[in-house]
Amino acid sequence: SISALQTATSTASGEIATLKTQVTAGGGNLLVNTDLALDTSGWIFNSGIGGSGGRNLPDASWYPATENVLTIVQANSTASGQSDWTQNIALQGDKWYDVSVGAASHRANIQVYLQCIDASGNVLATGTTGLIAPAGGGNTLASFPVCKFKIQAPAATVRGILYLRKFGTLSDANSYAWFLRPQVAETTATKASPVAYSVGSARATIVTQATAITTLNTQYASLSTTVSTQGSSISSQATAITNLQGRAATLESTVSAQGASISTLQSATSTTAGDVAILTTRVNASAPNILKEGSLANGLTGWATSGGTWVVTSGEDPVWGRYASVTGSVNSYASTASRTA
Repeated sequence: SISALQTATSTASGEIATLKTQVTAGGGNLLVNTDLALDTSGWIFNSGIGGSGGRNLPDASWYPATENVLTIVQANSTASGQSDWTQNIALQGDKWYDVSVGAASHRANIQVYLQCIDASGNVLATGTTGLIAPAGGGNTLASFPVCKFKIQAPAATVRGILYLRKFGTLSDANSYAWFLRPQVAETTATKASPVAYSVGSARATIVTQATAITTLNTQYASLSTTVSTQGSSISSQATAITNLQGRAATLESTVSAQGASISTLQSATSTTAGDVAILTTRVNASAPNILKEGSLANGLTGWATSGGTWVVTSGEDPVWGRYASVTGSVNSYASTASRTA
């Protein structure tokens, strides 16, 4: 976006330079933006009877390919009233002025005026082409008859207003008027009319371009500020990402260091599980002793003797555990207590 704005600003600056050159080299046409190269800047449209003012309407069939035209389109059948394009210009008292414009119309009369006005706003004199009947219009300059007149401004004249006027629809449901190459130029009482056409000042277009450049510069400054602001945010985010990466690296190192311990615990757990399995097997494989005092833990309690002398060992034999022994004549030894199976 910054690059696009820079390009647009550079282009517009170039156009301003070109327009300044055109103004310096311009002829005697007192009007501004007579070639309508970009728009209708410098011209004022008065809709009057509901007409629409524009440039190069309704399409390219109605004006020369090398020209631009001021257009008035009336999309209704109203017959009375008028619509017009106007432009204010500076005039000088007692001087002669030549007024000319290429004009055409369909289903409507047209007329061109120049009012001479004093410092108080009073109209001192009005020059005019008179009423012009519908005629012309097309893709050649020849299809736009030149409407012209001359007028000498009264002594108190300080300014003037040019009117390019279209009257109401004469027939059907719509009507049109087109104007190209308008001109107001200084002349003399004896010089032939019209004066050779020259492009008017481009002051209005320069103002438009200057405004566009100002807007572009504002947008450029705003975008630069936004980029600068976002730069700080991006920097903060980068720092945060770097911190997270450092923490991730530390965690990875810790996990790696704990790897050996985890491996040792896994091995110990595996060994313990094996021991438990063996023990379970042994427990499950041994049969319960149904004698209540079979372990002789309480000596000969619960046993009855017959013959000989019986004693119980005080210690545990590695193989037999506690056991009873007899000396002398032996008959039998039996438990007097039972154990529920």
